[in-house]
Amino acid sequence: MREKLSAAVPRDGEPQPGTIVFNPYGVTRRFQLNEVELEQIPLIEKPVYAAASAGTGKQVVVDTPSIGFTWLSAGKKREKSAAVIADKNVLKNDFFEVMINETTGGIQSINSYDAPRHNRGSFQLAYRRPVRKKSGRPAEPDDLANYSVMAADSVDVTAASSVYGEITVQGRIMSRQGDVLSNYTQVVSLHRGSRIVGLDIELDIQEQPKNNPWNSYYCLRYAWDNEAASVYRSVNDVRQRASGSRLEAPQYLEVESDKRTALLTGGLPFHRRVGRRFLDSILVVHGEATRKFQLGIGMDLPQPVHDARQFGIPPLWGNETAAPPAGQSSSSLLHVDARNVLVTHWEALIEQGQCVGFKARLLETAGRPVRVRLTSCRQVSQAFQSKLGGEKIADCNLDQGRVILELTASEWVDLEARF
Repeated sequence: MREKLSAAVPRDGEPQPGTIVFNPYGVTRRFQLNEVELEQIPLIEKPVYAAASAGTGKQVVVDTPSIGFTWLSAGKKREKSAAVIADKNVLKNDFFEVMINETTGGIQSINSYDAPRHNRGSFQLAYRRPVRKKSGRPAEPDDLANYSVMAADSVDVTAASSVYGEITVQGRIMSRQGDVLSNYTQVVSLHRGSRIVGLDIELDIQEQPKNNPWNSYYCLRYAWDNEAASVYRSVNDVRQRASGSRLEAPQYLEVESDKRTALLTGGLPFHRRVGRRFLDSILVVHGEATRKFQLGIGMDLPQPVHDARQFGIPPLWGNETAAPPAGQSSSSLLHVDARNVLVTHWEALIEQGQCVGFKARLLETAGRPVRVRLTSCRQVSQAFQSKLGGEKIADCNLDQGRVILELTASEWVDLEARF
């Protein structure tokens, strides 16, 4: 796929070593690239956010426009030294710092620089086992006696550059009586310019959960301090308030108080809210065979649905020796100026072997009306909304070759535009 896209880019000039990055999504994305094969780091100016040497290659953070590409080439300036992301048990970037508890191995705190006294919460791996009181009645769902404790055997910095940092924790999940229930490896990672902390978890389970999936499970336990905080989740890509204690959220859950903290669930569908300040993201229940999991923790994400849909999917890029793209080094086929509008489908409109326009499907995701403007690589002369079968509904307004749409809350529309 990458080779076919690269071959379709118009070129001009002599071949040279470079790196091309493609963005198939309908919003501008900030990608983190490793092993970029350039003699020197690219010039750090838009669209390059950060870059550093790491081993035999380069690490680059680059902003790539929606449904477009960016070409990177070696810069001419010498690389400057900068503070590393990972140091001891702390990860720091431009927006916040993450502290790992050296005793338990869990995330002790996440503090953003704009509100340093506001801890976003703590995250721990836990095993919930059903217990009963002496009276025979089940214990309360938020009773600490239902949960295990974490014990860290090692907390090591396994990657540290000015662009990327990684801390690997190895330890045990133990009962409160001291029995080992599972061994774990947890990798906490962070890139410069990113608002998402990466969590890669691997469990080596010794005690299997009981045959009661909502009451006996291994989980990632999220605790926050504000009992008045609201919890939201995505339902069919639209942000909705989460009610009840048993939740389905394969994309993300977001806790909102003074600040907004999103848990990107990486496809994990089932979660349990315990009391007013705890959320269990269920990893393993009775009969589950998966032992490796990938989640993310996002701080003040403008629209979490964009990050959730793309979380865990590697960027589409490659090193190559080719002529640079003709014209600009970064270009876009289609741009949507409203962050709460999601492009769920895009295709070229081909007639008699010629591209005469495009079709797109757009979804409003925040539950509020919005006026959106679409800009394509060529000026649009005619556009209309249609039904899913292609039947025309209404013409769209145009503004200097741009398409103007008025979307209601959670509206999903089909659009056909012609050049």
